[in-house]
Amino acid sequence: MTKEIMVTLSGAQEILNNEFGQGEVKQSLETSLEDEIQVIAIGEYYEKNGTHYILYDEVIEGASISDKNMIKIGPDRVEVTKKGASSALMVFEEGKKSVTNYQTPYGEIFMGIDVFRIEKRIEESLITLFIHYQLALNYEPVAMCSLRLKVTPREDKNFTLQ
Repeated sequence: MTKEIMVTLSGAQEILNNEFGQGEVKQSLETSLEDEIQVIAIGEYYEKNGTHYILYDEVIEGASISDKNMIKIGPDRVEVTKKGASSALMVFEEGKKSVTNYQTPYGEIFMGIDVFRIEKRIEESLITLFIHYQLALNYEPVAMCSLRLKVTPREDKNFTLQ
């Protein structure tokens, strides 16, 4: 992989609705494809000791500064670090739960991540990553989420949106 890359990151959420009835909590899924978020950015890539690093800036709508993001893909885990208008360190390990404080311009959110599946493919001119996880806010499950990452060399003529 070259140092200069094109990063395509997309995510979708299936909102969990808690319906209370007869002392039970029933969880139902509502899927909204309109809520899928996609970020496309130019970034940098490097590999060190078997760990792959993807660095890119994300422009935040309505904010005067951008977030600096680093995605670290290791053999058994993926870490996403955000610094800027928002900041967090999110750790994704298949079959494990993690927690983090997510700082936003509007306040802090206590966030839990329960990872069900991580799929990755790392080739000479393509990196793909898929993570399926449950998101909890303040100890309450709120959504089933998917995160897709595609990294190609910046000059790739076959670049397509996911």
